[in-house]
Amino acid sequence: MTACASGETIDGGGNSPVGGNGGDGGSGGTGGSTGSCGTDCTQIATPACQVGQCNEQTGQCEVVADADGASCDDGLFCSVNDACSGGQCVGGPQNDCSLTPDECEAITCDEQSQSCASASVPNGSGCISTDLCQTNATCTNGLCIGQEKDCFFSPVPNECYNSVCNPQNGECEPVVNPGARGDPCAGSGDLCMGNKACDNAGACRGGTPKDCTHLTVG
Repeated sequence: MTACASGETIDGGGNSPVGGNGGDGGSGGTGGSTGSCGTDCTQIATPACQVGQCNEQTGQCEVVADADGASCDDGLFCSVNDACSGGQCVGGPQNDCSLTPDECEAITCDEQSQSCASASVPNGSGCISTDLCQTNATCTNGLCIGQEKDCFFSPVPNECYNSVCNPQNGECEPVVNPGARGDPCAGSGDLCMGNKACDNAGACRGGTPKDCTHLTVG
């Protein structure tokens, strides 16, 4: 019996019905159904995203489009996860060669050399700085640079502190100002003490009692 190929009919062998007793195709191959074609049409060599199947009405093998989304290979190095669409193999996302670009870099793929490289994105492209104290950051010559967050008006315990942005969380936090040691401060606590000054720990201490002797009573 002659195997059924795309566009060909079966030699039934005299008056034997098409397919006979199942032919030789059903016992081989990968378990495909022979149907009335008498052979496993799925074994036909087909282009990517095309599959062979048996047309039960004609008794002939035919080639049809594979299901959309079926995996395929378009033969290009620079595309991955290719998939069938409308019977054609469509390239997937760009191959990044497992490289991880910096914030202001992009991965490029070269089909001829079958390799990847990183390159700076255009200046002015938006980016997210790893320093959370940088706002409105953009890429400049491959670096992500932004404006420093202004913490000037953020609350502090007293004049012995500065408000400084924490790059880990982007929050303005009070930090002892070492340059303020000995500087006069008002602080809080005993309001009858004057001439206070900042100490090393950021406390407003010391001073002298206010002179109230000049007040007259009654």
